[in-house]
Amino acid sequence: MTFNKNQLVAEPVDHYPSNYISLDLEFAYTKNQGKSFPLQVAAVYVRQGKVQPNRFNRFAYYDNMRPEDFVRGLEYANTTPKTYRKYGDIKDIARHFLTWWAQMSARNIGQAKTRVTDCVDLLPILGYSVRNDLIQFTHYFPDQICPNSLMKNEVHYYDVEQLVKDVIGKDSVPLQSLAALFSIEAGRPHTADSDALTCATAFEILKRRQQRPAHIKLSIQDASFLQQITEQSSDKIMTLMADALLTGR
Repeated sequence: MTFNKNQLVAEPVDHYPSNYISLDLEFAYTKNQGKSFPLQVAAVYVRQGKVQPNRFNRFAYYDNMRPEDFVRGLEYANTTPKTYRKYGDIKDIARHFLTWWAQMSARNIGQAKTRVTDCVDLLPILGYSVRNDLIQFTHYFPDQICPNSLMKNEVHYYDVEQLVKDVIGKDSVPLQSLAALFSIEAGRPHTADSDALTCATAFEILKRRQQRPAHIKLSIQDASFLQQITEQSSDKIMTLMADALLTGR
């Protein structure tokens, strides 16, 4: 028995968590049926709104993956084909992620490193349209992710896309559009490690804006988007952005 989507619990984004795991996946496809599988799994640990150094970034290999996805995965992993195949088992990646997640959760409350079986309270997951990613990835989780814990066997998550809809007033805003609007430089777009960092950074910027109420909702279609933010804030926009950037740069 494996973890299933009924164990995924959406949290309202207006709770504005400060401690969380920002997760993103890129996908590969099989040769024949075109079924999607996780290709890259990446996550960053955020504590008090700041990205921490220890990050997760792994690449999956499948025997029946399309050649172009194999090349893409090999390029992302920046390793040899032999090493890529050796460490690309998605079930192993899922187990390693659970261990890393438990360790970051323990660190968040000041505990020493812990095994996933001893985990008391896993940090929530945050991402952009993250439910679909979680449905795919948690398929490879064991049914009991914390079997020795008293906590409910659930994954709590925050979907930043919903916050964007509330703040900007427009559906289906691509993550890369937010990155451009907020001048976020997080690496190569459409890779899971860069997108996980971009999502966390955009969330912190939007969170700060929401905590300083504005009189009108912003429109992503408005050419004066940045000017609107400037007028609605007591700080200059560059100061606001610099304060929100998680990397401290």
